[in-house]
Amino acid sequence: MNAPIKMVNILKRFIDALIYIFLNYFIAYIPSWMIRKFFYKLFGMKIGRKTRIYMKCIVRAPWKIEIDENTVINENCYLDGRGGLKIGKNTSISFFTIIISASHNSTSQKFDYIKSPVIIKDNVWTGARSIILQGTTLEDECILAAGSTLKGATEKGYIYAGIPAKKMKSRNLQGKYIFSPYDFFR
Repeated sequence: MNAPIKMVNILKRFIDALIYIFLNYFIAYIPSWMIRKFFYKLFGMKIGRKTRIYMKCIVRAPWKIEIDENTVINENCYLDGRGGLKIGKNTSISFFTIIISASHNSTSQKFDYIKSPVIIKDNVWTGARSIILQGTTLEDECILAAGSTLKGATEKGYIYAGIPAKKMKSRNLQGKYIFSPYDFFR
């Protein structure tokens, strides 16, 4: 690798690290949603109307994160946008949920870095401390039970639970709901 390209890569990693520190150690602790939202959007995150990201969430690569309207990301969640992250409408991401869109190839001798988008569609509910790994799609109206780990695709309208998460039963949701987050200071 020639020197100018190497220098650009180092500078890019340095700037990414500064953004990470700024958003996750300062902005995430401001007790005003409007101020946090301003900074998330300033760094490229797309945030729909009436959506809330509560305090103490960790955000990576906000410029690759899109969250639709009427969605709540509760406290202490981890949102990884490196591989791309899309969250739909009227969705609830519960406390301590971890969403990871990048990892490493475990069989690679070079520990290759891999990225794959995570897509969470409309009217989804992730339980507390659930983990969603790269390359996962949670279809409309699904529930991922608390403490579950999911990688892969789901079917619309089912509840998934376990490690690894497996389809348990139909959610039997009676039509789509409109979620209306209201907190201004969380």
